[in-house]
Formats: sequence, structure tokens, C-alpha cells
Amino acid sequence: MSSKKNILVCAAVAGLSIGMISTASAEDVNCWGVNSCGAKATTKDKAACAVTKEQIAAAKKEFPGKYDKAEAHTCGPNAKCAGKGGNLNWTKVKSKEECKKLGGFLIDKSAKVEKL
Repeated sequence: MSSKKNILVCAAVAGLSIGMISTASAEDVNCWGVNSCGAKATTKDKAACAVTKEQIAAAKKEFPGKYDKAEAHTCGPNAKCAGKGGNLNWTKVKSKEECKKLGGFLIDKSAKVEKL
């Protein structure tokens, strides 16, 4: 392979690698238990859509007495306010680390809780 072709191939591979890293790091995380609402809510902590009965049961099991007011709902506008007030919701954040700093936790698609 000529040196020009070699340089072009290396540049293309590097470009693809950077694109994959950027995409992977740009994925948001659903951070549970840190939401608020009303005048105090910011775009960072507004409740998002859909909380299932299974997710509520999993959170209640991991955090007894904390989410007693939680109710299943299908979208953010139907969400009750404030994780600190006993309601369960999630909001998107940029990483697990950010969720941990906010005092939140993760729930996967099978309703398994991951404490951070």
C-alpha cells in the first residue's frame, strides 16, 4: 500500500473511532429518584415519561418507605411531584456519574435497581 493510501486509511479509521466514542458518550441515562416539579423544576430534573408498577415495586423493595406515594403513569405530565416527597420518577442525565452526584439510582428494563 502506498504511503498516501496508508495515511488516508489511517485517517478514516481514526475518524470512525472518534465518531463511535462520541456517540457512546452522548447516551443519556435515566436517573431515578431525583426529579422535582413546578416552579423549582429545571430541564435537568423534570419528571419524564412512563413509570410502571414493576419499577415502583423494585424501588420500594430497595428503598423501603421512601416511595410510598408512587403511582404508575404513562407520561411526565401525569407524574406526581418530587422524588423527595415519596413519588417515583426519572429524568435524563448525561452519565451514571452525574446521576450519582444528584443522589439518584438506575432501574434497568427488567426493573432491576442499581444503587450508585
